[in-house]
Amino acid sequence: MFAHSTRTWWWTAHPAAH
Repeated sequence: MFAHSTRTWWWTAHPAAH
């Protein structure tokens, strides 16, 4: 899974989404 690349910008833009 490419979580390391995709989730990096995702958590940066949506830190409270998790």
